[in-house]
Amino acid sequence: MTSTPILHIGYPKTATTTLQNLLFARHHQIRLVGKPWSSRKVEEWATLIYGCDSLEYDSKLAQRGYDEHVGQHLNKSDIVVVSVELFCLPQHADRGLIANRLKEISKEATIIVCIREQLDYLPSFYRQQLGKHYTPSSFDNWIEASWNNRVNGTLHHLEYDKLVSCYQQLFGADSVHVFLYEQLRDDPVTFIGKLCCTLGIPPEEGIQLIGNDRENVARTLNEVRYNHLRRVILPNLSLKKYVPNLLRRYFLDSLKRGQKHRLEIPHRWQKLLRERYRQSNLTLVEKTGLPLKEYGYCL
Repeated sequence: MTSTPILHIGYPKTATTTLQNLLFARHHQIRLVGKPWSSRKVEEWATLIYGCDSLEYDSKLAQRGYDEHVGQHLNKSDIVVVSVELFCLPQHADRGLIANRLKEISKEATIIVCIREQLDYLPSFYRQQLGKHYTPSSFDNWIEASWNNRVNGTLHHLEYDKLVSCYQQLFGADSVHVFLYEQLRDDPVTFIGKLCCTLGIPPEEGIQLIGNDRENVARTLNEVRYNHLRRVILPNLSLKKYVPNLLRRYFLDSLKRGQKHRLEIPHRWQKLLRERYRQSNLTLVEKTGLPLKEYGYCL
C-alpha cells in the first residue's frame, strides 16, 4: 500500500514497451495508468499533461483527471504506476513544464527514468522513424538536422543529467531512480529485482513475467525495405481489404525473419557526439553513482 504514485517517464527505446506490456500491465499488485491505454479518457489526460500549450493548458482539468485515474486508487492494495514515455520528450510541451505539471497535480511521487547509451540510442530511435508513415532523410542528414535543431531536436534530450536534475529538484533526490537499459539487456533478473524493490513489490512475479521476452524489438532489413516500398509505391493501400488475414499474417511474420537492420553512426559524428554527452554523463555519475563506464557510456 502506498500513498504516492510511481511515475515512469521514459525514455523511449529503453524497453519501455516491454515493461509496460509484460510487467506493469500484468503484475497483480500493479495498477497501470498509461500505455497500453486502458481508456480514451486516460490517454486524453496524459496528452493534456505532455502535449498542451501553456496558453491552452487547464490545470483544473489536469487535476481532476489525476484524481480520477490516479489519486482515488492510492492508499489501496495496488501500486499505482503511471507510465508515459512522452513525458520526457521535447517534441511536445517543454520538458521542464511537464515536470512542473506532474509536481503540481501529484504533490509527491516516486520517479523512474530509464536511459540508454546515447550512441546506441540514436540508431534505434532512427530505425523507429523508418517504421512510421513518413520517410525521414538519410541517417547522416537526420543527425545533422537534429544537431542544428535546438528547439526539439532528438540529440538534445539525451543529456540525461538535465532531466534527472529537474525531477530531483522538484520531487527530491531520494525519489528519483535511474535505471540503465543495458542492465536489463545483459542481466534482466537483477534489473527487474531492483525495479520491483523500487516499486515496493516482491521481485519473483516480475522476474517470471518478463523472463527473456522482449517487445518492440529491432526491425529486420526485410521489414525496413518493405515499409519503404509501401510508403513510396502504395502509401494508401490497406492489405486488410485485399489479402486474407491468415495469408497477411504469414507474410508479415516472414518479414521478421532474417538479418536485423544495422545502423552505425557516421564516423564524422561519433567524436562530436561523444564530446557532447561526456560532461552530461559525468555529471549524472556524480549525482547517482551509476556504473555508466561499465556499459560504455561516453565519459
